[in-house]
Amino acid sequence: MEAGAEREGMAMAAWLGVVGVRAAVPPVDAPVDLGGQMVKLGLVHDGLVDLRRILRNVGGNLNDVARHANTTGAIAPETSAVEELVARVVQHVEVNLAELRGVLAVTRRSQRVVLDAERRRRL
Repeated sequence: MEAGAEREGMAMAAWLGVVGVRAAVPPVDAPVDLGGQMVKLGLVHDGLVDLRRILRNVGGNLNDVARHANTTGAIAPETSAVEELVARVVQHVEVNLAELRGVLAVTRRSQRVVLDAERRRRL
């Protein structure tokens, strides 16, 4: 797994998300439940909204670290914890974006199948 993530230039968690989405995407000719896809899109959206909230909090933490450094000329002891938090959040963002790409790919494919069927029906 580490070699696969390294080949793709991704963090392990992000790479696992991408691989999971690739494995879950049905073949092109498989029927897809568009309602189910909308539910998945909603869940990914909710995850991204949560991440936005977390990133706002992390931004506040980063501002506190910068304020301390600018005021005292020293790096606060909490800086490494904030750096680790940023790294974890970035991994979560990568995983959520990979999930979103997978859901969108299936949804777009499904839309094309539906549109093609409608075109054939009209002919």
